[in-house]
Amino acid sequence: AYDWSHGTHCAGLAGAMNNNSVGVASIGGGVTLMGVRIADDNGDMYYGNYGVQWAAQNGAKVISMSYGSFQEDATERNLMQACYNAGIILVAAAGNEGDQGAHGRRGRDPGPRQ
Repeated sequence: AYDWSHGTHCAGLAGAMNNNSVGVASIGGGVTLMGVRIADDNGDMYYGNYGVQWAAQNGAKVISMSYGSFQEDATERNLMQACYNAGIILVAAAGNEGDQGAHGRRGRDPGPRQ
């Protein structure tokens, strides 16, 4: 069985129905979700670019990516630029490493932590 469900959890939060007495609501309540699996059975995410490309080619208007890397990848950068140029909204996770040092700060927070 596939045990890695982080993306499913994030999608559920993004698309939760409102006013249904369940206890979770979302600004995206009632949206249509397109599930795209990019991890293998071990949770290794080797297929991110393929998943983004597939979603873009199949009508996604917003692509949310809850994964990251420490490596620069020109192919990925070009793919993201092509999606952006096509008007697709790209949402990406950042800062999940737990590092509070200089590399762990968010882009909107250039100063030292207090």
